[in-house]
Amino acid sequence: MCSPERRNTMASFTNQATLTYNGGTVNSNIVTGELVQVLTASKTAAAESYRTGDLVTYVVQLRSTGAAALTGLTVTDTLGTTNFPATGGTVQLTPLTYQAGTLRYFMNGVLQTAPAVTVLANGIRIEGVTVPAGGVSTLVYTTRVNAFADPSAEGTIENTVTVTGGGLTGFMATRYLGSISSGSSGNSGSSGGTVTTKTAYVNNPRSTQILHLRETPSQSARSIGQYYNGTQVKVVSYGATWCEVYVGTRHGYMMTRYLSFNGTYVTPTPRYVYVTPTPTPQVIYITPTPTPLVEYITPTPTPLVEYITPKPAEPAAPTSGSIITLAVAYGSSSNTINVYYDQAMTSLKATYTGGKQATMLSYGDNVCMILVDGGVAYVSTWNVNY
Repeated sequence: MCSPERRNTMASFTNQATLTYNGGTVNSNIVTGELVQVLTASKTAAAESYRTGDLVTYVVQLRSTGAAALTGLTVTDTLGTTNFPATGGTVQLTPLTYQAGTLRYFMNGVLQTAPAVTVLANGIRIEGVTVPAGGVSTLVYTTRVNAFADPSAEGTIENTVTVTGGGLTGFMATRYLGSISSGSSGNSGSSGGTVTTKTAYVNNPRSTQILHLRETPSQSARSIGQYYNGTQVKVVSYGATWCEVYVGTRHGYMMTRYLSFNGTYVTPTPRYVYVTPTPTPQVIYITPTPTPLVEYITPTPTPLVEYITPKPAEPAAPTSGSIITLAVAYGSSSNTINVYYDQAMTSLKATYTGGKQATMLSYGDNVCMILVDGGVAYVSTWNVNY
């Protein structure tokens, strides 16, 4: 579907063109233009509908009916740029993105060196185009549908090509692409399965303020989130007062006037939270006091020295004829000394008290023979003191 943008005093025309390029054929199903002096222009899209992310190729044909070539022409494409209301005025959103390096330029079907392409905030500009006398110049370039394209089932991308230069001004008809709607959050009847969104940013008047995410589009609705400036949101439905948005996976509504669509916003004032660090415990390594090694030494026993008083040498036994003294035997209970007639000391001869002297006649270990009181007698050796 297309319609003319402007008509000059020249007659309008309807035309259909076929372009063969790289083995493919594109038919211009909609060609409506204006005859401005000797130049006509037409624009054809290789696709009739779109989804976000699709590549769309456009074919622009410039046809001259004059006897002289038209040089130094400039072709400008708006790429569907639309003005959206925003805080303090409007913001331009462009739903198509030119794919750098895709421009091909033909004169009468012969490939030429591509002219310069300048990407603008509201489209592209192609400079240095020549249309041969009585011939056709063709421009072929590719764009990609971006997040600013209308995702609804009724959505369209409306873009216009303008040709200027050489004293000419011509407008070709607006070209419409219909949206292949991927559905909104409540529409499950489409085949796309995703929701196309536009990116916006929270932009409160003051950097310390927060913007509420409301459950429904009403200032009295429950707040389900509060966001500072610079927070990125995805707009799935645009309204003059409220926008339906997603913040991450959270769905709700934000007031349109507090959203920025051009990527600028009041830089939020940083909030500093001073956290007292948890002290790192000081580890002190204490060298333990060494336990003294106690060695129990078994003392070498001191030998017991017993000093034995040597037994004094016994006096020599009295010899025969020596004088002895009779004495009571040591340990005896008797105070007298008995002397006997016989050596067997069975026949008592006399009894004496200690101190009685006698003469030794013969000394024996048990019995001694003595001379006492002029007579021979026998006495126990234990009773002899010498």
